[in-house]
Amino acid sequence: MKHLVFVFIIIICIITSCSGPQGENKSGEFDISGTEYFYSIINILEEDGEPAPDTWEALFSTPGYKVLTESEFSRDHFIDHFRLAFMPSRVKKLEDAIENGKVNAGLIEHYRESGNQKEEVMAFAGILQSNKDSLMRLSVEKALEYLPDKSVEKSPPVSFLVFAYDARGYLPVVIDILFAKDLGEMLPLMLAHEFHHYYRNMQLEYEPEDISDKEADLIWVMDQIQCEGIADQIDKEILLGKESSPLYFLSESWNRMVENAPSYIEKIDSLLSGVAENIHSIEKSGTILRQSLPMSGHPVGFYMANLIIEEYGKDELVSEVGNPFAFFRRYNEAVNKANGGLPGFSKQTMTVIEELEYRYIISQ
Repeated sequence: MKHLVFVFIIIICIITSCSGPQGENKSGEFDISGTEYFYSIINILEEDGEPAPDTWEALFSTPGYKVLTESEFSRDHFIDHFRLAFMPSRVKKLEDAIENGKVNAGLIEHYRESGNQKEEVMAFAGILQSNKDSLMRLSVEKALEYLPDKSVEKSPPVSFLVFAYDARGYLPVVIDILFAKDLGEMLPLMLAHEFHHYYRNMQLEYEPEDISDKEADLIWVMDQIQCEGIADQIDKEILLGKESSPLYFLSESWNRMVENAPSYIEKIDSLLSGVAENIHSIEKSGTILRQSLPMSGHPVGFYMANLIIEEYGKDELVSEVGNPFAFFRRYNEAVNKANGGLPGFSKQTMTVIEELEYRYIISQ
């Protein structure tokens, strides 16, 4: 408990030494209802009881679980994992499920650890609520460092709950509360990364619903590479490079993926240069690139964004933050400027990218 208080004293001290973002910032809400219902559920499961349907419904109606189950997780995912993690009568079933690869053992361990740390987690939740405005201001400020517009009127709501050792840039922003607690003074960096997605999406220069089915995968890949590559400038250097970070153990694999980014860039060029000759292959090329995109675009985007900063500076990187096609064009210009044998895109590939940009942005 003393450590948690000390962490947030550090955060508040940092805030008071910095100027806040220009303009009015109406702070979003911090919601912990998902965490509270999680503990209510596991109290029943640990007694080998079955929560009533209304109890499960209440859990999935909280903002965080609602957006997660509407996007990437099913309700059954959480119900099955929570039962296996906490019901004494399901120990043998859990062992068999893990042995047969039918359940995520890491998630089971995470859920149990979250249950074991109930007292610490709820104390942390109280500190979050008490320091919400200060934490929000710092997170928004860091997000705006990589956006062209430094003035915002509001910040996104955040839901703290138990789902995985991770965060998501949905609306509301979702972050695992045990993960948030372990991040300590690095929490604003993680929130800022997710806030960047929120603000960047408000500046998106094309309408996702206008994208044709044949081009959807390719544009998704380009969008992921840009949005994660820029947002990763906010947090990856510290979260993956600082030994005290709970994510430091991922640093070696992250560095390898960034080092391997050129091979994926070459793959993009190889596939898209072929599209220039046969436009009907764009759907297949997009599917291949989406299925093979490393870590949802993070390392490739980080590599490309780093080169743009090196050659043109941060302001140029973020000047067209809502235009993924411009990001690829500026990267290619940075490659040519660097003149060091770095992987770039051929004239044929750039023709494909520029045609997409014209269709979905310039001609609108």
